[in-house]
Amino acid sequence: MLFLFGDPIHAVVSTQVHRFERKHFLNCGYESPQLPDLFARDDLQYEQIFDSWMMPKAYPVLALRYECLQEHESTLSSFLGTRVRLLPKWERSTQVTPALRERLMPVYGRFVHKVDASPDASIRVVAERYQTPF
Repeated sequence: MLFLFGDPIHAVVSTQVHRFERKHFLNCGYESPQLPDLFARDDLQYEQIFDSWMMPKAYPVLALRYECLQEHESTLSSFLGTRVRLLPKWERSTQVTPALRERLMPVYGRFVHKVDASPDASIRVVAERYQTPF
C-alpha cells in the first residue's frame, strides 16, 4: 500500500475549493445530511484517517510526504519492485494565505504538528524492525 500525506491545511483548503461534493464526503466516511464545515471542524476526520494509515499494519505501507514525493522516486521504485518515473514537481493550484492558515490552526493545529513530526518516507508494518525511515 502507498499512503501519500501532506500539509493538512492545504488538504482542507483544496477539498473546500476543488472537491466540495457529497461523493468525496462519503469517501471520507461523512454521512451527515448537513454539509461539513471544514473550516470549523475536522468533519471529514482527516486526522483520524492519517492516524489510521500511520499505525503499523499486517502488510507494508509506504507513507510518503506529498511535498517530498519526487525526492523519493527511488524509494517508491524499491518499495513497488519496479522502476517508477515521476513527473516533475509542480506548485499546488490552491494557495493558502497566512491569514487563512492562522484561522485554521485552532481546528487543525494538532494535526499539523503530527504531520510535521512525521518522517518524509517510512514503511509501516507490524514488525518493528521494518518501521525505518528512508
